[in-house]
Amino acid sequence: MKKFHAVLLAAILVLVSSNASAADKQEYLTVEGMADRVIAHFPRAEGLVTFADEKTVRLDIGSADGLKPGMTVLLSRPGKPIRHPVTKVVLGSREEDLGSAVVTEAGEAGSTARISELKATRIVDGDICRLPTGPDKVAVGVLGNEYNEVVLDRLLNALRDSRRFAISGPVNIPGETAVDASSVAKLAGENKVDSVIVLTTAPTTKQEETNVSITLYAKSGDTVEAQAGLVNIASEVFGETIQDIPLVRGERRDFYRTEDIPMRGTRMAAGRITGSDKTEIAVAAGRRLVVYRFEKGVLSELWRYEGDMKDDYLDLECADLNGNGRDELYVSNFRDGLFMSFVMEYDGKDYKMISEDLAIFMRVLELPGGKKMLIASGMGMDAPYSGVVREYRWEGGKLAGGDTLDLPSRIKDPYGFVALDLVKDADADAERDDDDPLKGLEYVWVDDWDYIQVLDSNGRRLWKSPDPYGGYGSFFELPEQKLNVGGGEERGKVKGRLILRDGPDGGKEIVITKNIPMINILRRFKGYNGAEIYSFAWDGSRLEHRWDIKNIDGFLADIYVGDAANNKSESVLILTEPTIKVKKASNKIPLGSVESIKNLVADRSSLVIYRVPQR
Repeated sequence: MKKFHAVLLAAILVLVSSNASAADKQEYLTVEGMADRVIAHFPRAEGLVTFADEKTVRLDIGSADGLKPGMTVLLSRPGKPIRHPVTKVVLGSREEDLGSAVVTEAGEAGSTARISELKATRIVDGDICRLPTGPDKVAVGVLGNEYNEVVLDRLLNALRDSRRFAISGPVNIPGETAVDASSVAKLAGENKVDSVIVLTTAPTTKQEETNVSITLYAKSGDTVEAQAGLVNIASEVFGETIQDIPLVRGERRDFYRTEDIPMRGTRMAAGRITGSDKTEIAVAAGRRLVVYRFEKGVLSELWRYEGDMKDDYLDLECADLNGNGRDELYVSNFRDGLFMSFVMEYDGKDYKMISEDLAIFMRVLELPGGKKMLIASGMGMDAPYSGVVREYRWEGGKLAGGDTLDLPSRIKDPYGFVALDLVKDADADAERDDDDPLKGLEYVWVDDWDYIQVLDSNGRRLWKSPDPYGGYGSFFELPEQKLNVGGGEERGKVKGRLILRDGPDGGKEIVITKNIPMINILRRFKGYNGAEIYSFAWDGSRLEHRWDIKNIDGFLADIYVGDAANNKSESVLILTEPTIKVKKASNKIPLGSVESIKNLVADRSSLVIYRVPQR
């Protein structure tokens, strides 16, 4: 029996190992390989050099291949083979341009040519000769606004490198367009081309993998070649190296825009602030509030507000919670040791204060299904926050506090968490309604040490990240006399934003920022030397990494994911602050205070737009 068990265990291990090995050997297509199949439909006369001296070459192609005396042939030499890094399959080779020659005699199966241009030391037997023809006119169309730019770049580069095409485009084809013979023929006619290539990409749950479809059409709209498959962008490494570093063709270009603004922005919110169909961006900086909009590639300032000299806007939220079609601006303000928050709204002509002197700090919480609710907390007796978080609603034109939210006991304030349905519970889903919108939900929360925790509705921890994230820089400090209990914690942190977005598999992704600490340069304060952005999704037992953006300069103060540039494309907008200055501007401010920290930071910041890496 023991022998049987041992044999059975060995068989299971072999099967598991075999399955794992098969999974590791995922077969990928390459963009260049797909492009080669397209290029093959546009043949040109090509042969080899069979003899060469200093002035003359003999070729193995002739009049049967279209050669005539006086024609120019291009001469080249194949370089090192380009191999797939995993399968080792030869993908092609890079050719060295040797020059050209003019045909002097053309037999049926061979010809002689005089070297007219020599770019190498000499021509040798086996070099390639090719008869150039007029470039074929093709249009390259990309379906939809969301596409993988690296794939598009590699396709265009491969087509251009073949020297066979006059390319129109890339032309954007609206995502709702039905790509059929009629629409393709129309596209070909508008661009005056003989062929159309349509590229479609779709993201997967892995940042480096993309589903790619490339279809070649005749100008009549008939399909000539259709191919589709999975492409691993990171694996397309060429056989050549520079200083032992593999060359990768077409690096990822996630970042594409930056705009400097003349103030130290600390918080940002984006939405339909004026009620238009455009995304507007509100930035808070100390006591200043400025609304911007990207339009046709230009960042314009729409409105500016300055509050009391002692105001400090520590959080900024944006949502239409009173239902009038325009997003309100919810500003959590700290003044003279007190919470003095307010709400402003655009009335069609100007921005008006619609609620003020609120002794709460506010935050807009997104709920499953896209609903939003305003939650808030007041000041505590022995801590910056009371530990009680309530929902607030508009009633009769006024903001009124409602019931206390039944949050996990670890969560003491409105910031640093999102609520979502990670563990499906049919009973909780059925009971969840407007009176109890958080019923049965789980929480992804950044704790006070900047670790990510996943909590169930009862506060039980389901998972904790092995590494810290967060690194938030907004905080306020209560004067000691404001605390009713001696020895209480006087410094409160306003944690940064976590974003929920729809993933390619239909589930939710959690986007979180990470400021990378440098050293502790001041009391209870860390300097930062850069930032990163991560996207995670729940796999049933842990948060799984989906994509990231790294090497961000400066301190990342806030983030928004959506159509920030008003170009109908999802992007990642971040607000960054500069690094710490070396010299203090004033010696009158005590080292280690909130004001001293602010005094060390330059009075400027940047709005930076990245493409979502997962395409």
